[in-house]
Amino acid sequence: MAEDLEVSKEKWQRWLRELTEGDECVIKKLQKAAELCEKLRGMQTEAKWGREEGPVAFQRVYASYWQQEKTALEGMIENVDKFAKAVKKALKNLEAGDKDAATKLNQEVAGIPSMYISEEKRRLLDSEFGALPIPPDLFY
Repeated sequence: MAEDLEVSKEKWQRWLRELTEGDECVIKKLQKAAELCEKLRGMQTEAKWGREEGPVAFQRVYASYWQQEKTALEGMIENVDKFAKAVKKALKNLEAGDKDAATKLNQEVAGIPSMYISEEKRRLLDSEFGALPIPPDLFY
């Protein structure tokens, strides 16, 4: 295997380890963060906020924020998983002697978003009428 291909192979294997292997990998950290968001969202109860209109209104927005955070983290997990699968495929191609493995990997990962935006926000931004106003409680 050519030296530059060997470098790519080592780099891609390191990416896979850092993204998917062990308790400190990116996917595990994102999963833990999503679990914490769910826990925090679940803590926003009447017992904590009471029944007065102002605190209850804030409670709804605050709980919505934690739900949106969790959803964003789950979207990030999905994107990291897609990226890792693309790298695994590229490694197999590389090991099979495909000299275009890096180019194919770059083409495949170009379609994976690097930033999470909810479908609702994407619809508002991509409206046929131009970007529509984003509700104040829609964070992603």
